[in-house]
Amino acid sequence: MHEILVIGPAQTKQEFASYLRKKDPRLGGAIVAVENADHPTDAEVLAYARRHFTAIDRMFTPSA
Repeated sequence: MHEILVIGPAQTKQEFASYLRKKDPRLGGAIVAVENADHPTDAEVLAYARRHFTAIDRMFTPSA
């Protein structure tokens, strides 16, 4: 099963999540969280993902 984290500014993220839930309930049902972020950096997106998807830490192996 896929899990989706929606990140975005103001109402945009909520509008997208609602649209997805209406147009494709199966895919919309995979939304696990909607987070507010205005122009997040790559590091901020990764931090949001790590909070919601703990398995990502097990899959990520930094280069030596």
